[in-house]
Amino acid sequence: MSRLHHFAEVTKHGFWVRLRWAGDPDVAAPPIERLLSREYWQQEAATIDPKQAKPFVPPGVPAAPAGRESHTTHFVVADAFGNIVSATQTLGNAFGSRIMPEGTGIWLNNSLAYSTFEPKGNPMDAHAGRRKLSGDCPTIILRNQRPWAALGTPGGHTIGQTMAQMVMNLIDFRMDLDQAIAAPRISFAEPDVLMVEEAIPESVRAALAAMGHRVQTTRALGNAHGLMIEYNSDNQPVRFVGAADPRGAGAAKGY
Repeated sequence: MSRLHHFAEVTKHGFWVRLRWAGDPDVAAPPIERLLSREYWQQEAATIDPKQAKPFVPPGVPAAPAGRESHTTHFVVADAFGNIVSATQTLGNAFGSRIMPEGTGIWLNNSLAYSTFEPKGNPMDAHAGRRKLSGDCPTIILRNQRPWAALGTPGGHTIGQTMAQMVMNLIDFRMDLDQAIAAPRISFAEPDVLMVEEAIPESVRAALAAMGHRVQTTRALGNAHGLMIEYNSDNQPVRFVGAADPRGAGAAKGY
């Protein structure tokens, strides 16, 4: 329960940073070196109260509507040589922008659905000639300079938190791939809600609520897919392990 509390408080600050600095870097460059420095995160970690949740206070920037995961898909593939692809495709809403470039079979995303424009300052606002925030984060983890694991998931604004929990499950808790994907999850959601999967015991949910979290129980967060590669002494791939999220209808296949 303590780990979940700390994770929730850390991700609140992650959302604060996202809202404050997620605009086009060519227009308002974020202080990347500062945000990624050990000193900064030690300073922020020291502000966490281990026994009490703090309310989320956005940095004076309007929040965009949350995306719905039913319009995002993810897949991971690898060939016999260990070349690996982790790909997330998101539409933004049903059929995206309703535009399909001829001959591609691909619907274009509709990021305008997450724009507000008034009041100004929403990092999700789309402007001509500017880059904008996207919450997709297909991930490849390297070990000894070689691809070791690849993960990804749909889930709108919960994607980054789902990914972080799966990576921690693999690396910190040494879970198998299927365990790392299936393990129960939580996710902070704006404006100030902690979404908690129903697979997490009710006693834990009650303890989180007692600490001040606005707990909202949900059936599932995300629908991940993952793949891991094992190598021999000659650095050649000898075994591939795939896993699909039991929350969805995906599958792992080898050919």
